[in-house]
Amino acid sequence: MDADRLLSFDRYSLDLANEQLLQDGEVVPLTPKAFAVLHRLVEDAGQLVKKDDLLRSVWRDTHVSDGALRVIILEIRRALGDDSDQPRFIETVPRRGYRFVASRARTARRSAVADGHGTLVGRDGVMAALETRFVRACGGERQLVFVSGEVGIGKTTVLDAFVARAAREPDVMIARGACLEHYGVAESYLPVLEAIGRLLREPGSDRAIRLLEKYAPTWVLQLPWLAPRDDREALRRELVGVTKERMLREMSEALEVLTTESALVLVLEDLHWSDHSTLDLLGMLARREETARLLVLGSYRPVDVIVAGHPLQSLLQELRVRRQCHDIALPFLDQADVAAYLAQRFGAETSTSDLAGAVQLRTDGNPLFMVRLADELVAVGVLVEDAGRWRLRGPLGDVARAVPESLRALIDKQIGRLEPGAQRVLEVAGVLGDQFTAGAIAAGLGDDPAVVEEQCDALARQGQLVVPGPVTTLPDGTPLAHYAFAHNLYPQVLGARVPAARRMRLHHRIGDWLERAHGNQANAISTQLAWHFEEGHDHRRAIQYLISAAESTAGRFAYRDAIRVLHRALALAREVEAGVRPAIETEILERIGDAHYCLGAMADAAKAYRAEAARAADAGLVSAQIRALSRLAWPFGLIDPDQGIAAVAQAAELSADGDDPLLHASTEILAGSTRLWYDRWREEDWTRCASARQRIHDLSAAGISPYHRMIYAHLEVLRGKYREALRELEAGIATVNEPTSMMVNFFAHSGKTLALLLSGRWGELMRVVRAAKEIAERNGDAPWLFIFREAWLRTVALDFDGARALCDTVTREATTEYPTGQPQTIAKFSRAYVQLGNRQYEDALQTFAQILDPAATPKFFLHWYWRMKAQLGLADAWLAAGNLRKAWTEADRFLDAVSSTAEPNLLALASEVQARVAMAARDWTRAERDIESALAIVTQFDIPTTGWRVHATRADLYRCVKDEAAAEPHRARAEALVVALADSFDRDEPLRQAFLSSPPVRRIRGGRAHRRTAARESKH
Repeated sequence: MDADRLLSFDRYSLDLANEQLLQDGEVVPLTPKAFAVLHRLVEDAGQLVKKDDLLRSVWRDTHVSDGALRVIILEIRRALGDDSDQPRFIETVPRRGYRFVASRARTARRSAVADGHGTLVGRDGVMAALETRFVRACGGERQLVFVSGEVGIGKTTVLDAFVARAAREPDVMIARGACLEHYGVAESYLPVLEAIGRLLREPGSDRAIRLLEKYAPTWVLQLPWLAPRDDREALRRELVGVTKERMLREMSEALEVLTTESALVLVLEDLHWSDHSTLDLLGMLARREETARLLVLGSYRPVDVIVAGHPLQSLLQELRVRRQCHDIALPFLDQADVAAYLAQRFGAETSTSDLAGAVQLRTDGNPLFMVRLADELVAVGVLVEDAGRWRLRGPLGDVARAVPESLRALIDKQIGRLEPGAQRVLEVAGVLGDQFTAGAIAAGLGDDPAVVEEQCDALARQGQLVVPGPVTTLPDGTPLAHYAFAHNLYPQVLGARVPAARRMRLHHRIGDWLERAHGNQANAISTQLAWHFEEGHDHRRAIQYLISAAESTAGRFAYRDAIRVLHRALALAREVEAGVRPAIETEILERIGDAHYCLGAMADAAKAYRAEAARAADAGLVSAQIRALSRLAWPFGLIDPDQGIAAVAQAAELSADGDDPLLHASTEILAGSTRLWYDRWREEDWTRCASARQRIHDLSAAGISPYHRMIYAHLEVLRGKYREALRELEAGIATVNEPTSMMVNFFAHSGKTLALLLSGRWGELMRVVRAAKEIAERNGDAPWLFIFREAWLRTVALDFDGARALCDTVTREATTEYPTGQPQTIAKFSRAYVQLGNRQYEDALQTFAQILDPAATPKFFLHWYWRMKAQLGLADAWLAAGNLRKAWTEADRFLDAVSSTAEPNLLALASEVQARVAMAARDWTRAERDIESALAIVTQFDIPTTGWRVHATRADLYRCVKDEAAAEPHRARAEALVVALADSFDRDEPLRQAFLSSPPVRRIRGGRAHRRTAARESKH
């Protein structure tokens, strides 16, 4: 690790552990800031380091000027004897920064590393195999190695020895973490976060921190100590909605970049307790083909994996088939190995084949059994030291009598030699698991925490059963001492000594203490609390904290892990009192549905909401049933709209029969809007929604919920109330903090993009789409909503080829569970207008007819809007083909359909196409009436998306009646609207040019230029 290394250049070295500059081993005085600047420059040797980067990394929380940096550089040059005019070490890049120009290398401090009894025995082959993999990893060939074996086989000892050996090599980083035995689902990425956290806390880890901040910002959020609170909150807002896939990709890429200069040994122990997310990361690291100087070492117990059905087994099988990992199964020690150990520890006299055979027989060659047996032989006087030499006292039969038949009895003997107070402490510690705190033990025993801490310290000083850990603080500032067992066998044996009734009481007391000690921050340890309260048979509180743990897990974008935690909570709900069980079960089912929805598993989300509705109905929980049926609109709106409509209709009926007018009004909004979105526009549904909204405002000062506000804003958009709707929708985008807020955020974006599209703010819409697509793709999401909006925008901007290509890509490559009805319809619509432009009238008519056919085009979000546009397309096609009778028929049908809506663009287009057909029939009176009706609509609603078309047709009508003077203002108005729409785009936006070069737009803009040219020629 960097803490054990020196960065060397010329005759100098940077001692990273002690933050000192050395020259030929002697300390050169240097202030801390100067050392930090020099370290950064040497770390990035050969690269320009900008002034701003130096100021940020060295003066992280302080604003200083360039002058302070110049003073530091001068101090460094003086210490190194460097000349700024002819630099040997630090080169100034004028007005930009500095560059370290000398060559540098990392060297390691050499120190002997051995355990208390010498070197490993019986593991030469294992160490050689690990060395081979290490050499390959250092050469850029990533390696995944899994070390396996039963309890006590020596996995940790082997890893300790190998890590110690690897740490002595230059340019090698060590990151080490371990899985913990958790109740239910383990905390996501726990061993990885521990390993990376340890690595980043090492002296000299600045480069690693910078790379993590750059390439893995989602992981920075999981290490709160790494960034100031303000930076953390800003990053959290920026990363709202990111996915687990993004986290996996970020860490994979960060490790690849990190290992370009130094090799990394990533050690993850006890993977048989691993969370699923950590296994996903291991799978991705194995499958990636990019060069990485990375050696991943994992340890696990095969029996535990098989018995528990842990997913590590499937991962290992997959990686073995693909030859993407290497297995090292640790064997038991044979008699020769046991003899070597005895000789190493006690001298050659004790390594007789008889003694080694007896020890090997009683321990089966298990290293831990062997070591603990040797300890026991010394403790009971079978092995004694006499004049500096060890000898066997008594017959070998005493060895058999000294060794119990099981390790449990052996550990019981060790514990039995302790005083009773220490035994009580250890028994409670055994209930807590591998790691424990003095405070938790004191709470369980009801003893003075200071006394318990003294007892734990005394045990830790003995160095056999307990080892000391870090000291942390509780939220109120109280220090909390941590400890761990020397081996995980000890808590298993100790815990079994505690009777079931006492164990239950201990868990409950400890849970109570933890909850009180953490106060309003108790959710930060929700996994621990859930375990304690379940073991303490306080199932309601256990469920409460399981739900909290699921929310925390989902906050790390690990939705599958969240679902597993919630299913555990659902199973536990069977243990609560019958009177409250249904309410708890429906709440959990709802959260399971939400998690599936966030994951994109719409069928599973619908299944969970249906189960919630059924459970609520059985229990007579009408409000919960209504809420569940209403929630079905989310997934069914995307997979089967009719079922969604039916579900919310049932919810509305139930709410009408209840005694909660606020719930009924909210449900009415959802039911009416669902019908308006997924069936057809009916004025009575809109009236019902508006009335329900008013009732809510009358009943509650808080008004309607954010979710229902987003739904209602969509309806206002479809009525041309763009400004009011956008105000509500923008507020929805600003509040995205909790899982339910994800849906508020989603519908806020949906409504905003629709409002921008229909109101003619095309450029702003495209910028929103581009930014959202970039974020979604960076997160590993399919940005389907924004792709659909862009395709719609391209149709109104007359880029039919672009719209069709975009939709074809979605329907061909989409991998989510979202349906593709909308992009398929947009693709058909675009293809029909391309056919129409090519005078393929029959083909265009057939394509438009397919959109109108419910069998060929099932329902989707606003399907009725596209069917009406297809009806308009039929009128355009018959008009272009010269069949006025059929053009009249389709134009009338379009007008009849549109008359049922309040959407101003459709209403204006309906009158405009009537005018064009009347003009073709030379019915000037009717044409005049229809076009004036269209003009009134575009004037009232300010809809440039349709307004330019209406003004262009008005100009055409004036020309038909030979009134050129009256035509020109409308042509000019049409051109102004076209230019405004185009100029709303960025100048380099391709869609801008596509719109301006479309034939209808060229005709508007080119007409005036043609007439001016003709006028100039007539003067000559």
